Amino acid sequence: MIGAGAKARMISTRAHHMNLNNISILPHQNRKEIRQWMKEVDACLTTFLDIPILQTNSPNKFFEGLAAAKMCIVNTRGWLKELVEEHKCGIFVDAAHPREFPKMIAPFVEDEALLHTYQQNARKLAVARFAKDDLVGQIGTLIEELMLNKE
Repeated sequence: MIGAGAKARMISTRAHHMNLNNISILPHQNRKEIRQWMKEVDACLTTFLDIPILQTNSPNKFFEGLAAAKMCIVNTRGWLKELVEEHKCGIFVDAAHPREFPKMIAPFVEDEALLHTYQQNARKLAVARFAKDDLVGQIGTLIEELMLNKE
């Protein structure tokens, strides 16, 4: 786990007391360091508090997960949930029901082919919908249209 969230210390302490030696908790990392860590993981977990406005967010870590061909696990009910479910590149985990998480992730742990399919779907989605050059072009077109409509 990477990040400096409000509960990072508590999670680290709890993992230590539970002898969870397969969990690493690292401090905030820059983009270059994140890219290196993404090579080591199977999935990217993007979590936010259950606040309605956060259902509309566009978190960098989610897009980095897609680009790195990682299965994306989200806990917001907004467009991210719809996207991962529609494109079969991840799963939605309801933070209100944490005990469901092991059941939901089990198929991907047990079936490497299923995990690989979701990972490849993530990469396909990144290329099809979120490629930087395409987005820059779309923004340019939008600005041009706005300028023409202003005249």
